[in-house]
Parts: sequence; structure tokens; C-alpha cells
Amino acid sequence: MRRFSCGGHFPVEERAGIWYNILHPLASIQLQSFVVWVLLLASVSTVYAQTSFLAPASAHMRAVAAAASSIARTALPGAAFARMVGIGVHGSQAAGARSQRGVGRVRKPVPASAVVPMPRETPAFRLTFNILAARPDLTDRYDDLILKHSKLQGLDPRLVKSIIAAESEFSPKAVSPKGAAGLMQLMPRTAEEIGVPRRGLSDPEANIRAGTAYLALLFRAAWIQYKLKGVAYSNAPPWLRQRVIASYNAGPRSLTNRRWHRQTRGYVRKVLLFYQSPVADFRAPPRSFLAELFGA
Repeated sequence: MRRFSCGGHFPVEERAGIWYNILHPLASIQLQSFVVWVLLLASVSTVYAQTSFLAPASAHMRAVAAAASSIARTALPGAAFARMVGIGVHGSQAAGARSQRGVGRVRKPVPASAVVPMPRETPAFRLTFNILAARPDLTDRYDDLILKHSKLQGLDPRLVKSIIAAESEFSPKAVSPKGAAGLMQLMPRTAEEIGVPRRGLSDPEANIRAGTAYLALLFRAAWIQYKLKGVAYSNAPPWLRQRVIASYNAGPRSLTNRRWHRQTRGYVRKVLLFYQSPVADFRAPPRSFLAELFGA
């Protein structure tokens, strides 16, 4: 039988289980404030013990803190616990905590600071829009490819076309200073990971295939992060669509970042403006069966 000494042969997790059995009855008799104060006191004592003669007991103090924390999380509602320890809770977050009580997990609310408000046109956007709006022969040239690969990936084709307008203005030969290429401005390494060689990025269909595949990966990651199983990508809520757009521009971390860089916010606004403009319309009539069959 192993001894329970201040030197500590038991791992912290095992000690936490022992202390949990000691402290749990306290929560069951509604002494909730006592549990919170044990948690705070144990946390402070742990810091002090690590730099004093009480160092041998610090492991048990960490165990007390872990057990008290576990009890507080399970015995107290999220909003009530936050109020007891002096943490302000926004009304909407408290409501979310109440609605999810008993489920075991509370979905993290989306920070309002990361959501772009209704975008307004800038002189620069108006200039670009006027140029593209006057060239339907350019903006509608790749509609069939956009519709085809958007359908394969379950994406909103209007969103894909808006991203192309913002990224390359429908120029398949466009190359950014950082090396992103083609209609959807894919980085060569990203395209190769998806299965499109870098030399194929100037080909419109290969570029759109790689771009829509990458966009679908971002949507899939967002669906896992925010638990939207069963919702079609094309039915994404506006705030999540903004996050996916930002991630396409600045990387997957934008799915959860609380704040975006100014350039990223400007990019999201630009895509949203194109999304609600005639540039993202699909005006070309559907191709006939014979045209599809013979590639005419």
C-alpha cells in the first residue's frame, strides 16, 4: 500500500480525486461560496509554497485547487460562478450559459469585435466595381467552372465568385507580391497540398478547383469549431461566413481570433460588397446537353 505523504508519491490527478471526495459534499449542501474560497486560497497558497519552506506540500495544494475547481465547474452555473468570483458576464453570454446548463459544454460566443458591420462602399471599391460591371464578358467568363466546383464542394457559388472578384478581378494570370497566383490567388504550397501543381495555378479550372477545395476545408474547420453539423455550407450564418472569408485571406487562425488585422477587415468588407453586387450574379444561360457532351 502506497503512503500518502507531503513529499508526494501520488500524481496530482490522483490527489485531485482524493480531495474531490473530501470537498464534494460541501457543494452538495449548498456551501458554494466556501468551495470558491477554497479554490482561491489554494491557488494563492500554491504560488507561495513554491517559493517557501512549504514547497514539499505544494503538490497537495495543487490537488486541492484542481478538486475545488472541478466541483465549482460542475456544481455552480457558469454565470453564478462568474459573479461569485467577481467576473463580469455579458447578458448574452449569461443567457447562453443558462440555455446550455446541463448539456456539459457552453458554446463560445463569437466576439462582436471580430464581426464586420454592414460594409459601406469606398471610392476605391466603387472604381473597381464600375470597371468590372462594365465587363460582363470578363466577369461571367468562368461562371460554368464556378458553378461546377461550388456544387462539388457544397459551397455558395456567389461567395466563390465574390472571392475571385476581390482576389484577382477575374484575371487568371494575376500574381501577388507574396506569390499567390491565379483567379483565386492560391499560394503554390497550399495548392500542392490540395493536389494542384504550382505550374497549374494559371489554368482557370485547376485554380478554381484548388480554391474551392481550400474554401471547403475552411468551412469544415468552422463547422467543427462551432458545432454546426447538419447545416449546409451555403446556409452559413453571416458572422461565420465573415470568419471563413477572413481565414481565406489571413489563414485558419482567423476562424477563432478575437481581432483581425486592418487589411483582413478591409478584405472581408470588399468580398461582402461584391457578394451583394451585380458582379456576383450568374447571368449566362445554362449550357445545353449537347454543349456539355461535346465541350462546345
